[in-house]
Order: sequence, then C-alpha cells, then structure tokens
Amino acid sequence: MLGVRHARRRALGMKAPGPLRPADPARRSGLPRLLFAVLFVLAIVHWAYRFPLLPDPMVARFGFAGEPGGWSSKTAFFVVYLAVVALTAVFAFGVPALAAAWPSVINIPHRAHWLAPERRSATLGFLHEHFAWFACAMLVFIVAVTELVLRANLAPEPRLPSAAFWALMLAYGGFVALWIVVLFRRFPRPGP
Repeated sequence: MLGVRHARRRALGMKAPGPLRPADPARRSGLPRLLFAVLFVLAIVHWAYRFPLLPDPMVARFGFAGEPGGWSSKTAFFVVYLAVVALTAVFAFGVPALAAAWPSVINIPHRAHWLAPERRSATLGFLHEHFAWFACAMLVFIVAVTELVLRANLAPEPRLPSAAFWALMLAYGGFVALWIVVLFRRFPRPGP
C-alpha cells in the first residue's frame, strides 16, 4: 500500500514524504552529541564527588531483591565505572565512524538501497545521530544505576532500592524498543 502511494506521488511529480526523502546530513542536529558531552562530564564529576564519601570496601553487586551480593574496593568499583562510561563514548562515536569507513559492517534493513551513493550521506548522518541518542540514554542509565548503588552504600544497612532499579530498567528497555522501531521505520522497503 505504502509503495503504491509513493509511486502515485512520484508519477504526479511530487516528492515522497517521510523516510523516502533523504535528509540533508548537514542539517542534522548536533544536540545529541552536545548532550552526550555534558552527560559525560557530569559522570566524571559524579565520580569525583562520590568517591571520597564511600566506604571501602563497598557493596558492588546486589541480589534480585536488593540484598548485598558481592563486595569490592571502591577503587576497583570506580575503575570499572569509568571504563564503562568511556566505552559508552566509544560506542556513541566509534561505531558510526567505523560504519562510515566500512559500510559493509552496517546491518540495516534494505542496506543496498539505503547505502546507494545518492542516499549514503543521509543514511550515515541518520545513523550517527541515532547512535548518539542511544549513547545518551545508555549513559543516563549507567549513571542512574550507579547512583542507586552509591546511595545504598552510604546507608547504614546497604540495600538497593529494587523498585527504583526496576523502574530504571523498564524505562531504559522502553527507550531501546522505541529506538529500534525508529531505526526500522527510517529504512522501509524501497518502492518500485
């Protein structure tokens, strides 16, 4: 049905709406990259502020119901935290750069059509921005879960608030589902 509608619009000399009209990558928003940079700095500030306040050793792993399940030195915990934050940055900017350098690694629906020379720039621009939004959400999730862990460690009886943790998991899972839907809707089956 959608292909017929687009074919009819083309026959009348009209431009196709939505994802079939390539976006100008030069007009892409730098907002997700700026937001990621701000979040990245806030994650480092978060680490610097919380580090001296925590007990050593600290609870680094919690069970399903929020009970302590594993201990770690606070130095080891924060080294892992900073490594995960840094890997988020690599994911945000390294994966799209790798995809631009080697398009054969890109796995999107109808890849041959969307990476054709006349659509390649718009496709790569979209992927850069889309991955940056994903990295922003991932970084917010990591910092928020880490904050729950740190607050639990500052309490006299360390216990992770399960309701808050599962709410964060549900919100992040919802974002990931929406992110995937947007990705697939951006690359529909090409018209005739």
